[in-house]
Amino acid sequence: MNCLEFRRRFTIDPSGNGPEIAAHRQQCPACDRFAERMGEFEKRLRQAMAVDMPEGMAERIGRRLEAETPKLTEESLDRHLESAVRVDVPEGLAGRILLRHSFERQRRVRRRWYLSAALAAGLALAVGLSIFWPSPGSHGGLAHQVVAHIEEDTQALLSRAQVRDFALSATLATFGMYLEEDIGSVTYAGICEVGTTLGAHLVVAGESGPVTVIVLPYKPVQRARAFQADGYTGLLLPAHHGSVAVVAQHPQAVASTARRVSEALRWSL
Repeated sequence: MNCLEFRRRFTIDPSGNGPEIAAHRQQCPACDRFAERMGEFEKRLRQAMAVDMPEGMAERIGRRLEAETPKLTEESLDRHLESAVRVDVPEGLAGRILLRHSFERQRRVRRRWYLSAALAAGLALAVGLSIFWPSPGSHGGLAHQVVAHIEEDTQALLSRAQVRDFALSATLATFGMYLEEDIGSVTYAGICEVGTTLGAHLVVAGESGPVTVIVLPYKPVQRARAFQADGYTGLLLPAHHGSVAVVAQHPQAVASTARRVSEALRWSL
């Protein structure tokens, strides 16, 4: 069993303890750490969802609701419904709604302008004709770790089948994220480990080849950064409390995918 297969199986079933899983964990410290983090996440999730209800509580609640619910005839039910839907509109409410809508629209425009400005700074580096391309190390360890992970997990680039929407949503929801707009055909979605940080690993099908998108919620960057290494062109972009890495073999593919992802990615946490 290789690392990719281990992490796919463990992501689907973190409680799996088959002999192949156990053997791989003993042989691979990186996957063992990944399994421990996933197990801790599942444990916290179960604790958060666990609610103990005293014995007989459900029956007592049901009896009390039944006793307190008025016996409505058809006529009295109509009166209750009519009363429920009759709501006096506060003075000036329509104006406040329109003002709020205007503020929200302006905020979205400002946000898109900021993202466009950040992207422009990075894309100028990515597609410029007279740029000296630095190595990932000159931008710190994060870009180097991203490229190393892509080269280690090359099977993700070979996938061609489109990922189902629920699988994509589940991967992003693990980190409190979702997509508000379409970013293209996603052919791979999974949880990965870049360095010692967990993130969401996506591959988007592009016209000139696959584009890797790695979202790292806990690895912030202050500004957009371009890099090139081992035949890959990449951008590191600030996002929420973390960063987004967009990497491909063609600068134009990086530029277009980075723009779509930046405009579509949302954070619920």
